Amino acid sequence: LRKEDYASAVPLLLLAGADDDWTPPQTCESLARRVAEHRLGKSVELVVYPDSVHGFDGTGPVRRRTDITGGVDPGGDHVGGNPAARADTLSRTDHFLRRYLD
Repeated sequence: LRKEDYASAVPLLLLAGADDDWTPPQTCESLARRVAEHRLGKSVELVVYPDSVHGFDGTGPVRRRTDITGGVDPGGDHVGGNPAARADTLSRTDHFLRRYLD
């Protein structure tokens, strides 16, 4: 399946960190935009959290990992929690699952 052929078969909730330098949010933003513009299947809801890096829904402090390959910076990427984003993520995910699974 080519990415330009993607159509969502089920509703998707994508949660991304705006400052994620391991897996930047641009791919998710592009996907959500393409699905919405071309009505490719079910809805895609995207939330991009400001001041958030990879693992923003965790509880650990932000730190730089130098053992990561393939991120934006060959020298390593940042991981760590953002308490406000974590709280919103948990609430939003619960609401999303209840809406589609209840």
